[in-house]
Amino acid sequence: METSTPEEVLRQEGVINEVLFRTQTVLEEYPGSTDENEYIKCMDAVECYEKMVQTSRLIYNDSVTKLNRELHIFPTSVLAHMLGFEKRDYLVEN
Repeated sequence: METSTPEEVLRQEGVINEVLFRTQTVLEEYPGSTDENEYIKCMDAVECYEKMVQTSRLIYNDSVTKLNRELHIFPTSVLAHMLGFEKRDYLVEN
């Protein structure tokens, strides 16, 4: 969500990765339990998701860099302080 902190985003990403890991473990233990085409589509979707997360992280971190830089420049810093803008943390990759 737009109001999520970097820590919340990383926690949510961890939950998604855990579900993915468990799903893959089950599919490896019971290879006949799923159609191969469905498995391929699922793995393609996971790969697409991972690329979107990586791109989103890059965009977010770029925006944070620009914001944090502007917060140190006068007179922007005075106005930003009056409006309640604060330095933001970067999203780091696990």
